[in-house]
Amino acid sequence: MAPTGIGHESGGPGDPVTLAICTLPDEASNERPLRMTGILIAQTTVDHESAAHALAKGAVEARLAACAHIDPPVTAVYRWEGRIETATEWRISFKTTVTRLPELQVWVHGRHPYEVPEWITLPVTGGSEAYLSWVAEEATPNT
Repeated sequence: MAPTGIGHESGGPGDPVTLAICTLPDEASNERPLRMTGILIAQTTVDHESAAHALAKGAVEARLAACAHIDPPVTAVYRWEGRIETATEWRISFKTTVTRLPELQVWVHGRHPYEVPEWITLPVTGGSEAYLSWVAEEATPNT
């Protein structure tokens, strides 16, 4: 069985993003490439609902993302500066394109309240063609 998923490497905000395609086994144990749609979900978390709304609305207004979902508050438990911390956070999931991802990352990091913000990208490996086309269209800058 081959590794699954997408590797994502970036040295920091504004650096080029590298995506590596891995493979998934099919039912007959023959490997096949993971289908790439060109659409991604990028996620971050913030500690105030108003900050989540500002990031979501701003990214959509700037056409860096077609839409953004704000999840209800979650409890985060993490180690920071040698201590175990617990915080209430709101997760924002941005629907965007591979092309717009680097600019979205720079934009979010420039407005994010955290010193080291969470930034995770997830590949969209399928979905309705109408929806995926809509995401691509809405995340394209007006010219």
